[in-house]
Amino acid sequence: MSCLMIPDSILKEIEVACVWFWWGTTLDHKRVHWKKWSDLCQPKATGGMGFKDLSVFNQALLGKQVWRIIQKPQSLIAQVLKAKYFPFSSIWEAKALSNASHMWKSVFWGRNLVAPSMRWRVGDGSDISIYHSRWIPLPWNFKVISPRTLPNNFIVADLLDESGR
Repeated sequence: MSCLMIPDSILKEIEVACVWFWWGTTLDHKRVHWKKWSDLCQPKATGGMGFKDLSVFNQALLGKQVWRIIQKPQSLIAQVLKAKYFPFSSIWEAKALSNASHMWKSVFWGRNLVAPSMRWRVGDGSDISIYHSRWIPLPWNFKVISPRTLPNNFIVADLLDESGR
């Protein structure tokens, strides 16, 4: 569940098994389901039982894999995925390919969960594109919105002087 995106049909079968177990249903003896499963999946603080939505949980675990790829770029999986799917860019600029492996599609799905929350720590600015990276702390899109007066390939380091200001 933490390495691959599980198909919805399998997640539905697991959910049905959980529902049957919770309500005591068997093949020959049906029981009344007093609350919808979606209501039971709500947090306890809002009246639910705190059961996990397996699809959301699966995506969160895959988001954790994306974080590992970012934090440990020398790991085997990070090197393999980079060589195959984003050799000349970062994982954030990588594209979803229709003929990609299930592994890459899974990581890409997890990336879609993590990406909106990611920001750059500027540092020396050598890896941050001025116009394409999400690096400015503005709440609407985190990108430069002023007219483009510099070349598209400029990086933040080009804006800094020797003292880093």
